[in-house]
Amino acid sequence: QEARFQVIKKPTYATTSITEDMQTEELPRRSAEGLGKRYGNVIHRLFEDAVRGQLPGNTEAYVCYLLKMGSLDTDLTREVMEVLQAFQSSAIWEEIERSETVYTEVPFGLTQEVDGLPGVMRGVIDLLYRVPDGWKIVDYKTDALATDRDVQALAAHYAPQITAYAGHWERITG
Repeated sequence: QEARFQVIKKPTYATTSITEDMQTEELPRRSAEGLGKRYGNVIHRLFEDAVRGQLPGNTEAYVCYLLKMGSLDTDLTREVMEVLQAFQSSAIWEEIERSETVYTEVPFGLTQEVDGLPGVMRGVIDLLYRVPDGWKIVDYKTDALATDRDVQALAAHYAPQITAYAGHWERITG
């Protein structure tokens, strides 16, 4: 009986995500105090709504709502509005506006071996848009950084994530 139990409790497949794999690696030292994942979630939602053209008329009130829903202080409203304005003034925003094909929060799952078992690698790509020579992939980061060196270190840290997204997108789209 015990032998049969040992056989059936052994996993036959595994799932993982690209971001779970990234969490096993140590992040570069941050130079400034960040606001955490809840703040990042607010920015992700705001950017998604902006890209989709779904921001309400009173964006400031909407930002307050998102902050409250994220259990964050509404004193951050001005800062979040500035982040949104910077995004909408960026070169990325200009490219998005010119692109005929734009996707936000794109989930994917692909079969591949995970820890020696058949499995699924899953993830969500924050922003994808077509440019004349292919696709651009954007992954929003809200890490608090103080210097250009910190930015470079964080970009190097997350480069494998973007590379994995690009590889998965290539497998999906051909």
